[in-house]
Amino acid sequence: YSHTASDIRGLLPSLDGKTSSDGRNLSATYSLGYGRLSNNLSASWNFSHAYTSNAFTYGTLDPATAAGITIPRPASAQPGLYNGVPDLSFTNFASVNETNPSDRLGSTMSLSDVVSWRRGKHNFRFGFDGRRVHNDQIAGTNGIGQFTFTGVNTQRPGTGTGTDQSNTGNSFADFLLGAPQTSAIQAGTNKIYLRQWVFDGYAQDDFRLLPNLTLNTGLRYEYFAPLTEKFNRLVNLDPDSSLVNYSPVLPGSRGTLSGAQYNRSLINPDRTMLSPRVGVAWRPKQLKNTVVRAGYGINFNTGQYSTFANSLSYQSPFATTENNVSGAQFCPTFQMGFTLSNAFNCQKEQHGILPNTFAVNRDYRLGTVQVMNVDIQRQLPMGVVLNVGYNNALGGHLDMRRSPNTVLTNGAFTTTGGNTNSIIYEDSIGESRFHALSVNARKRLQKGVSLQATYQYGHSIDNASSVNGSGTNLVPQNDQRLDLEFGNSTFDVRHRLTGNYVYELPFGPGRSYIKTGKLSRALDDIFLSGDFTFATGSYATPQYQNSTAQAAAGNNFTLRPDRVFSQAIAGPGNLRNWFNKNAFVAPANGYGTASRNSIRLPGTVGYDMSLSKSVDMGDLKNFEARVTASNVFNTVQYSGVNTVLNSSNFGQVTGAAAPRKLQLVARYRF
Repeated sequence: YSHTASDIRGLLPSLDGKTSSDGRNLSATYSLGYGRLSNNLSASWNFSHAYTSNAFTYGTLDPATAAGITIPRPASAQPGLYNGVPDLSFTNFASVNETNPSDRLGSTMSLSDVVSWRRGKHNFRFGFDGRRVHNDQIAGTNGIGQFTFTGVNTQRPGTGTGTDQSNTGNSFADFLLGAPQTSAIQAGTNKIYLRQWVFDGYAQDDFRLLPNLTLNTGLRYEYFAPLTEKFNRLVNLDPDSSLVNYSPVLPGSRGTLSGAQYNRSLINPDRTMLSPRVGVAWRPKQLKNTVVRAGYGINFNTGQYSTFANSLSYQSPFATTENNVSGAQFCPTFQMGFTLSNAFNCQKEQHGILPNTFAVNRDYRLGTVQVMNVDIQRQLPMGVVLNVGYNNALGGHLDMRRSPNTVLTNGAFTTTGGNTNSIIYEDSIGESRFHALSVNARKRLQKGVSLQATYQYGHSIDNASSVNGSGTNLVPQNDQRLDLEFGNSTFDVRHRLTGNYVYELPFGPGRSYIKTGKLSRALDDIFLSGDFTFATGSYATPQYQNSTAQAAAGNNFTLRPDRVFSQAIAGPGNLRNWFNKNAFVAPANGYGTASRNSIRLPGTVGYDMSLSKSVDMGDLKNFEARVTASNVFNTVQYSGVNTVLNSSNFGQVTGAAAPRKLQLVARYRF
């Protein structure tokens, strides 16, 4: 049994929240050995309950209603669940965010079996695992509502339109007028019951082919069924061939536009997850003290189905889903004045507009990464071991969040004129390539000294910097030119040097100094250790956020600036100007020419140190005291840079890593 609870601190005390989690786990294993054959059979069950609330959840007061702000609350949801202050997003100012409430139950039952068998030069291993997963929840990705203020209502007439990003209005002034540019909400109306089956099996052989050659081969197959809902409360969007028009589709029905038959999960399962694994270790007879190792394998991203199910379950008609823009032609109320009191409830269906905002390709393939490596190890004099290695990873079918019905028309970003607002269409068409050369040297513990250091030079590029659709995976700015999204990966680090050491002080019995007496025993078994990391920075994308042009199209795409190629991106590297801001300007013809992840962020300079003392007290008793210092030299380490052009602190450092911290630990073993 486990229990955790924590407070969530907001900008104001009234925006604070709480989260708690309870877990129960039960497992049993039966082991059987007979000669060269062994078997381990395991069964387990785990249950978790996670609850997140804000200061108004399940209370009698809804601050939005009390303030005269009209936000549609799901009628059949638990009363008071979605009470709270709506999220407020500003251009040039920090956002104000409330804690979104949720109530989630999860349980998993699993059965697994592993068989090991030794025969001659072979060590065989076979395994099987089956799981039944239940996820019950009532929540929403944006259950309390959101308003976006861009300054469009207070700007000078004739400015800030189309792709002009130099808005003359003020987003906070729009807020004081109660005039947002967009409103959005996504709140589940019922508790959903998601279900999933998972199966996997593998076979492996460790074969001593020759005295100096070992071959390890294996084959693994996995099947992760897309999640279904107990009462079929899932909704996908069936697109036409141009991905412009969409129609809602329910589990087990046929799409009206594509004519395709959808199953209960609304996503076809990926049955191609076959993973070969090959490894070899070779000790050349001609080269003493040398070992060559190489390997190849395929890995799959198996967690994406759960993300899809959460999004598909919070769509109309099983959720309150809206994404509204001021001035929308289909809604007369919005044209008369888009305010906090009337920014919702336009009844889009009556005007032939779908309220749904999310769709996923029914033939989505789970992401794959092929990993290859070669390593040459050489043992040198004085207990030094040298490794030189090459690593390569190729990613395919990576997750990409697109907005195919957002286009540039007559200098302005709009939807393509279909029957929906700008939507997010999840697809598996991303790619990545990574190459790295590494050199590692380590000195084994000898005469109280152990050292290790690794240098790596690597480079990674992609058009989708995640295998599972994380927040750093930006929506492409031009869905018709996805090839222009290739750039440095968000996790790309060109140079990295890491290492650690252990030094046993030369005092005490049997050592070089102070070999006898009370002082000798006091100074015995004292170790000084540490680790260090020096690395260049990762990369970030120059972009606009919450501009009037983006908000007009639903904020479902990333707009980048134009790149001034006569200006270098690297800049002074100081607190106010980390990079050269003159290297980027507002796009002249709609889509910006700057590349994804073209701004290098601050690097890493880290050094930690520890001093420990161990005392043997006899009869298996031991006392240990340790003092650890992280960032021992208190080096100022920048941790973030603002790369949003329409932000007031564009180009400035926005954060710093933790300062030096000391920790004292004492442990008594008996």
